[in-house]
Amino acid sequence: VDIALVESDRALALVSIERGAREGVLRFYGDQRAVVDGDPSFRSPLFPALLAASERTFGKGRVEVVARSLLASDAGARAQASSEPRKDWRARQLPLVLPSLVASLVAVALAFLAGRTASGILGATLASLAVATAPLEVWCAHRVTADTLTEALAGAAALVLAGSVGVSGRRGVARAALAGFLGGLTVLSKSSGVLLVPAFVLAEGALLFHERRAARALDVRGALARAGAFALVLALSGLWWPILIAARSGNIAQALGYGGVGLPREALAGAWPTFTSSRPFWVPFASTAWLSPLLGLGAVALLLRAWSSLATNDVRSEETASREQRIVALASVALVFLVVTAAWPSRENRFLLPAYLPFAAGAAIVAQVLVSRAREPRSTTAALPFVLLVLLGALVMSADRSRELGPSGKYELCPVGPDYDHR
Repeated sequence: VDIALVESDRALALVSIERGAREGVLRFYGDQRAVVDGDPSFRSPLFPALLAASERTFGKGRVEVVARSLLASDAGARAQASSEPRKDWRARQLPLVLPSLVASLVAVALAFLAGRTASGILGATLASLAVATAPLEVWCAHRVTADTLTEALAGAAALVLAGSVGVSGRRGVARAALAGFLGGLTVLSKSSGVLLVPAFVLAEGALLFHERRAARALDVRGALARAGAFALVLALSGLWWPILIAARSGNIAQALGYGGVGLPREALAGAWPTFTSSRPFWVPFASTAWLSPLLGLGAVALLLRAWSSLATNDVRSEETASREQRIVALASVALVFLVVTAAWPSRENRFLLPAYLPFAAGAAIVAQVLVSRAREPRSTTAALPFVLLVLLGALVMSADRSRELGPSGKYELCPVGPDYDHR
């Protein structure tokens, strides 16, 4: 690899990746090769395309990154980067991290909209801040990976999806088609975007089951039309990529971009695959809950709220029924990603990131319930300030962990298990 030293400063160095190596870096995601046998994995193309565009537009054809000096320790390099940041170096490596960073900011904005689907302004603001201060969110925004882009696109698809389920007529089909297009873009960012299809089907099925229990007229034809429009547009706009790769290579693992599945036996015996596959199924969610208590609590609250809504047969106003349908849809997205992440052989915490926006909607529900109860006449005057202080404290806790872990350069955030030692 042709790497040239541009400037050094004690434990840190600014290095430039020359043209030949630069082309390899930009192909890393689109044509990544396994360590052992060299088979290409053909990862989804959207993120490397954005990465290349950012590098060519803002980097003027150069890739420059801050790295640890050869004789310096990891701890010393991180300490210097945190206490003595070089603004000029930060600007010169910005083109490489810009796609991940911008996608994270979009996800934070979408979290506010997710919060508004289930709560008022206060809850929506809390939902947005919960995502912005989540250590895993900040950590992924500091990395050159497709995770935050997948999160933003999956969140946008989930919000439109939530506005389409249960909506009759052409309006519902049109919204489902738009959600399918966003879902297709999610697949082009990471193949896990295909999980939006079972999430949509689960939401529509749950609402049909609820209507049947309440002895109301069933719109089965409308549900099938919406689900069909969603799946068809998603396939046309994004699913063609993994299908093409699978047909070309004859290997489903390559179509998935590996993700810990289908690797050669020698590769599966490596340190990282062994570490991720040996973790208990509950580690990804437990890590999120420990690092971001509001998002962990929000996930539980969202699922309970959706279950309660489906179990209630009361007559509701049109506005209330629409809000409950959106909550059920967001809960379906969260549940599918939770189950698949727990069952997937490679249990990496970042695989749960596409569910962060539904989790944020659940955090908004928690805030709304706590504030509403604190404002009840029977509550003491100190109840509301106490609730607000608790919510603020949870945000401060997450923000403090983000400040430490976000730019740490760790391979994985491991708050509930042993750390991974890449050396």
